[in-house]
Amino acid sequence: GAGHEPDTDMKAGLDLAMPGGHLYYQASVEQAIDSGKMTIEELDINALRVLRLIEKSMPALEKEASYDIESHRSLARKVASSSIVLLKNDTNILPLNLDTPLLVIGELANKARYQGSGSSKINPHKVESLLDGLKQVCIPYEYQRGYDLADGNNIQYMQNALDATQTDQIVILFIGLSDEDESEGFDRFSLKLPPTHDQLVQAIAMKTKNLVVVLAGGSVVEMPWADDVSCIVNGYLPGEAGGPALCDILFGNVNPSGKLAETYPMRYAQIPSSETYGKERNQVNYRESVFVGYRYFDSAKEEVLFPFGHGLSYTTFEYSDLDIWRKTLTFNLKNTGEREGSEVIQYYVSNRSEASFFPKKELRGFQKVHLLPGESKEISIVIQDRDIQYYCPQKKRFVFTDGRHDVLIGSSSRDIRLKMALDIEGEEDLPFEYLWEKTWYNNFEGKPTDADFEVIYGKPTPIETKARRGDFTIDSSLYDMRDTFAGKMMIFFSKRILLKTGGFKKDEVDGNDFKMMMSFVMTTPMRATMMMSQGTLSQSLATAVVSMANGRFIRGISELLEKRSANG
Repeated sequence: GAGHEPDTDMKAGLDLAMPGGHLYYQASVEQAIDSGKMTIEELDINALRVLRLIEKSMPALEKEASYDIESHRSLARKVASSSIVLLKNDTNILPLNLDTPLLVIGELANKARYQGSGSSKINPHKVESLLDGLKQVCIPYEYQRGYDLADGNNIQYMQNALDATQTDQIVILFIGLSDEDESEGFDRFSLKLPPTHDQLVQAIAMKTKNLVVVLAGGSVVEMPWADDVSCIVNGYLPGEAGGPALCDILFGNVNPSGKLAETYPMRYAQIPSSETYGKERNQVNYRESVFVGYRYFDSAKEEVLFPFGHGLSYTTFEYSDLDIWRKTLTFNLKNTGEREGSEVIQYYVSNRSEASFFPKKELRGFQKVHLLPGESKEISIVIQDRDIQYYCPQKKRFVFTDGRHDVLIGSSSRDIRLKMALDIEGEEDLPFEYLWEKTWYNNFEGKPTDADFEVIYGKPTPIETKARRGDFTIDSSLYDMRDTFAGKMMIFFSKRILLKTGGFKKDEVDGNDFKMMMSFVMTTPMRATMMMSQGTLSQSLATAVVSMANGRFIRGISELLEKRSANG
């Protein structure tokens, strides 16, 4: 849907525009050739590349494909168990004993949330929930639904779960986000879990100290109850074998080794962009600059729930003897516990020079190392040039700068075990600008302002301007035209068309998939919507809507009638 100027697109190497078969683009190619903007010879270059690809692919396409389902499931289980993150295990309640009677609470334990929503969806051979995994290893358990996954405010199942919880009983409480909470195509409104999930954790935690909270979801959540529970396991979206993989972790068949790929803040308001995110539509200003995620939280010394790179194990690891020879760092990693396990070692660099503003540390590499109890390994890391360079806007390239650089080796961004200083000889004649020292990027007080941003941006902060009548073009979206009569009518008809073409039922309008698709319709330029609609939104209708949105109703109607008349 992005290509609409064939003479530019195809000369730049765009051989295949998708979805295909749209007469608008084909007509544009013909017009480009007739006008001399393109030649037949240039068109042949694109066509020949596609034909060569087809010819090259034929031998593989003609082979009969087969695969071993069970070996694939075994791999899926291994990948999931290697990715699950043990966030907290204060009382060492995990791993559990196989003969321990359990109370399992939470609809997500029975209805597995195993994948993201939107275009990432696949059709798995078989999906196994946590309850399925417990049944496979014959673990005795009682199950209570606890909440309604489709309605985060429905408390009708909560009391039964509370009544079933005995004093200091071992409880696995499975909570998290549903497909309706997070998906491709739209953003979440907050970092909070559904209300009943938080309420349930707080209520169960008052009845038993032996509470294991398991999280499902693809993104960060707030946990106002984190201090009240001793054990938290983050299952993320673990795939079709996620249930058995969780059992592997909970009962110690696999030692957890997953690490967080993002920082879990205490609350959303801590994030530098929290006051501006989502409020700018046409022009998004990244006022926080490089201070995103752990780069901000660690630099500002903000308290967080769980830091970037965090993840616990059932064993312990010792880091020692950091050394360097030329550009190679070496150190020893030893498993000092009683279980075999894997540790994800993380390599950070801290630019301590004053050539510009820098995060306190930046991840430059990581490696998972498996060790038997008592085993040691020497780990080597080659320092790459880019590890100690930074991008200079004036030079428009990455550069070396004079000054101290620290190399840091740790188990998370806030669990640094080894440190070494390097003195770097930088390039000559590098520009130095110190105005940033008086801005948010040096003191991290409050949130970055437009005035702060202008210092590093070098010009005034772009102002969000709303599209007005008379400014709309075929590259405008329905969202741009939403306040016009033509835009409102088009949105109304778009919903009806989407219901029909997407195969949706009327009661699915508030569902995740419809919201995602409607979001695309609203925010995609009319030209791209026209091309991707496979003829449902014709060129004549699209141009007529734009004309009417600009207040030219007679012109819009005449355009529509002329096109219809021309088409017979």
